Amino acid sequence: MARPDKSRKMTVLNSVGSLSLLSAVIYMLFAGFNLLGLVVCGIALSVVATPVVMHGDGIFEMLVGLFEALFEGVMAVLEGIFSIISALFSW
Repeated sequence: MARPDKSRKMTVLNSVGSLSLLSAVIYMLFAGFNLLGLVVCGIALSVVATPVVMHGDGIFEMLVGLFEALFEGVMAVLEGIFSIISALFSW
């Protein structure tokens, strides 16, 4: 069964949420756990999880959807970074 493509807004939302979550985790690894890092992590998780929870039917589907949204966001960020690097060296 083919899944419908996600809208551009959802892809951008997942990318921003995943990027802020990764940034906050990396910040907390170097600077230690503090209130700012925890707040950013909480906001990033809620940004990614809200659309998943609204469209999920069961708890298992919500968990799988959350991981899918996080991985999709990370892959979109990595794709952007690699496309910028490849554009720099392709002239």
